[in-house]
Amino acid sequence: MTSNMRIPSFFRRIAKQLYIVVALITIVFVIGMVAFRLAVTQLQSYRGEIQTWAQDALGLTIDFNRVDARWALSGPELTLYDVEVSIPGTGDGSIFSATQTSIGLSAITFVKKRRLAITRLIVSDTRLIIERLENGSVRLRGAPEQQNANTGFRIEDLPAVEVIVRNSTVVFEDALRDVSWEFPNAGLRFAREGNQLQIEARAEAPAALASRIDISAEGGVSALEDNSENWRIVAELRDLDLSALPEFFPDSEGIPHAGVGDVSVWFDLIRGKLEQATVQLALENLHLGDNPELSVAEPNYETLVGTIEWSRQVDGWQVAFSNVNLRRQSRSWPGGVSVSLQITESADALNGFRLSSSFLRLEDITPLILALPENFFTESWLAFAPRGDLLEFAFDWNGGADTFTYSAEADFRDIGISE
Repeated sequence: MTSNMRIPSFFRRIAKQLYIVVALITIVFVIGMVAFRLAVTQLQSYRGEIQTWAQDALGLTIDFNRVDARWALSGPELTLYDVEVSIPGTGDGSIFSATQTSIGLSAITFVKKRRLAITRLIVSDTRLIIERLENGSVRLRGAPEQQNANTGFRIEDLPAVEVIVRNSTVVFEDALRDVSWEFPNAGLRFAREGNQLQIEARAEAPAALASRIDISAEGGVSALEDNSENWRIVAELRDLDLSALPEFFPDSEGIPHAGVGDVSVWFDLIRGKLEQATVQLALENLHLGDNPELSVAEPNYETLVGTIEWSRQVDGWQVAFSNVNLRRQSRSWPGGVSVSLQITESADALNGFRLSSSFLRLEDITPLILALPENFFTESWLAFAPRGDLLEFAFDWNGGADTFTYSAEADFRDIGISE
């Protein structure tokens, strides 16, 4: 038994309209492709116009030997070969050179308005040199010094173009200390969307420092004068060798002398001020400084793992060290230890603080004390050399320089001091 099913006229009308829309889109696309093909055949003759257009769109002078074009999945794309990029009118030489640079174009703008609008810039196989000059300033080689000034900078000054750097090398040259660090296989992504910036970077680190460095930042920026920028910055270092840090920061006190491991950090900046910071540590064979109790080859800490969280409060700040896994001289702390310090302060004075911990082994604090600048507290600690364990420890101090109160509570185990 068969039956004839008739399609309602309403659906037939919809199907007809959809067919017309699809046909129109196809015709427009074909026309755009034909126009694009015709334009490709005459690219070399429009070399000067392409350079002028790129300078107007990006604010950079781009010199190249050859240009090609194709229609990629993301839209029209120009590919420039043997590229030199510089800032117009400076005479300071090129910022960088690249074997190949691709410029992505807006397909919609190209088809509808027959106009080239840059949406993406991809640079491959380049070498960027960052210089630290003898006056202490840092700049990208080839960029004029006035470009480094922050005065009047606004996010609107940046082109709304996604910038991608692939398979490149970043070099940091320090003229003050006559050292150079090279970061191969570097990648960078920079994008602006409205009032937001996104920056992602990854590179292999110098063998003496680490195996890999990942950095990302996301935030919104307006004029720097009103401190309205908000940023979240994340950095991750794998197989970090702490013995290289004194070479990077020669004048910084308390820098570890040795140790290896992984470090991850998060920073939240609100209105230009640091509001929160988190550091995750997984370190081994950590040397913080000279310790008379230990031989030169023996580490201060065999293992140090944990999460440090710092946050700004209305009337001060707070720092907590949680999930601590510490091993020193073949003795490990119990699992899940947490330590916190809360500071209360006014504009010109310390009003109080609270230090608490679920567990503290006093002799294991000594390497940290040795890494601090010498003062009355450090000298007293080293003179008494306290030892033993504090359980569920809490110490509160409140007041000013003349009048103050304090309280302390803890369970003690094997407490002693040097005679």
